[in-house]
Amino acid sequence: MSVEASTPVLSEVAERVGVTLEVAQGVLGDIPAAELEGKSLDHLAWIVRGQWRAAAERRQGEPVVVVEEELPRSLVADAVEHAGVSSLTSGVVVRVVTDDTAFVVDSLVAAFTARGAGIGDLVHPQMRAVRDDAGRLITATRNRKRQGAVRLPGHSEELPAGAHEVAESWVYLHLSPEGEFDGSQDMVETVHKVLRDVRLASEDWQSMRDMALQTADDLENDPPVSVPEFATADVRRFLHWLADDNFTFLGYREYALDVVDGE
Repeated sequence: MSVEASTPVLSEVAERVGVTLEVAQGVLGDIPAAELEGKSLDHLAWIVRGQWRAAAERRQGEPVVVVEEELPRSLVADAVEHAGVSSLTSGVVVRVVTDDTAFVVDSLVAAFTARGAGIGDLVHPQMRAVRDDAGRLITATRNRKRQGAVRLPGHSEELPAGAHEVAESWVYLHLSPEGEFDGSQDMVETVHKVLRDVRLASEDWQSMRDMALQTADDLENDPPVSVPEFATADVRRFLHWLADDNFTFLGYREYALDVVDGE
């Protein structure tokens, strides 16, 4: 999306919400310009205001999950006009603020769609949050290490005294229909379970990838005498292919091979 083309819209949204332009750009920056122009300012301001409030206080490692069942008329009107959603099935909105790790968005979408929920709007910027020691949000900008991040005029990299940076994922999901969930608490519990699983996979993923590469090296440097070289070469190539971001490592198992009767 062109940030320059959307600046008038984002400026108006920032003014309505009472946040900086960088916050509005960060939250809404992934929405294509044409789609952004097609949404009402009330709707866009509601998205940004809700994300800002959800992120207001959070300690690192502790996700914030908010489910909103009463949606504004502006969201429902835009959904009816552009997405064919009837006002009787306007759905719910789920807001998630959590540490920025791999697999967050795909895992949340999979968990909701697996139980029959439909994904309406999905916004998931990676944000650079500045928080005080109590986890209170001071400011936030789009994470410049991510593609599409933009430096706006007047931005300073200097942090206030006692503040620290946190790389966060701010996820906004409009679900319609809501699927087979037993109310908002069921949705909150589902999100927390997904985020726990994601954290485990993310923390161990690099170690498992390293193990795959180490196994490939072992097969080259100390191949089993009972296996033809062409076979170990195929396995090595396969392991390198897996490690080249073609596979999501969730676990591995080691086997002890014993010699029995010479075999």
